[in-house]
Amino acid sequence: MFPKGTTRDKNSLISFVDRKVALEMAESARESWRRREISNFEYLMILNTLAGRSYNDLTQYPIFPWILADYSSEKLDFNKSSTFRDLSKPVGALDAKRFKVGSIPMELSVSHFW
Repeated sequence: MFPKGTTRDKNSLISFVDRKVALEMAESARESWRRREISNFEYLMILNTLAGRSYNDLTQYPIFPWILADYSSEKLDFNKSSTFRDLSKPVGALDAKRFKVGSIPMELSVSHFW
């Protein structure tokens, strides 16, 4: 790939090893979560950490999924499915109007950020 001993060769190898270790850690965390050995929060924090996210950097703050749909009730009924958002759809497609707008190809929809 690259001449032995070059910086580029060493960096590529380290990058490959880091990715492999991260994937193994993510798999281990997923299995622990599936066996209910760790909480949802712990699992999401492990994934965020492996992705390089941290409370120490506001531009790379940890991400947690938006799961609630009911923001008007005084008390939430966790037994009602209407309390939670439909996780089969992206956040941008939660109602008919947003779903229609959300069907724009990704290349076109992110161009306004640049």
